[in-house]
Amino acid sequence: MEPPFFGLSPLRIVGVVLILAGLPVLLDSFARFALEGLGTPAPVFPTRHLIVTGWYRYVRNPMYVAVVSIIVGQALLLGSIHVLEYGAAV
Repeated sequence: MEPPFFGLSPLRIVGVVLILAGLPVLLDSFARFALEGLGTPAPVFPTRHLIVTGWYRYVRNPMYVAVVSIIVGQALLLGSIHVLEYGAAV
């Protein structure tokens, strides 16, 4: 583990919060794809119904938001500039 960004240890706590906030959104989104949309996130078996409940009511693709939140959280937790760059690229 690298030192925290800018020497600020509270950024590690922010990282944990981002990870913990993104994980349930990601799992909920996957579940809604399977249970409500009757499909999967994979393009070869897309949903049969448009999903407009849960996080999909507020964001068109909450999976992207959740994954980026988790990646940025990992970068802050680990103090890794490379992971942060990866999150920016995603």
